[in-house]
Amino acid sequence: KMKIMRAISALVIALAICSTQVAAQSDPPEECAGCPVTADPNDTRIQKYAQDAVEEIQKQSDCGCTYRLESIEDVTTQVVAGELLHYDLILETTVVAGDTETITLTACSVDVWIKEWEDFEEITIQSCELTRNNE
Repeated sequence: KMKIMRAISALVIALAICSTQVAAQSDPPEECAGCPVTADPNDTRIQKYAQDAVEEIQKQSDCGCTYRLESIEDVTTQVVAGELLHYDLILETTVVAGDTETITLTACSVDVWIKEWEDFEEITIQSCELTRNNE
């Protein structure tokens, strides 16, 4: 009887361990505190800071062109002593030379660090690259 009881006990323990592991695998992953999360590019607040980024790109540009926000390809938000928004933007870039107007698309990667309670906003342009002519 003792051997049977030990075998049953071992079986019960093994089943308990297996069911715990299966339950842990089926739980949705927890969000990482402080990790970037995808934001809605159509949110008015997200749009506002994207437009601020386009204006900063325009200020820093020396191409004599005009930039217009074509689309927000990707945006994430991250809590970092405020909020860090990372954007992948597509800009319509217009260059006028004499009677000729050339329109191209430019992809820009931009970070916007904000601390709304301090009225603080810092825009860092990571990169901008011509993606294609739009003629």
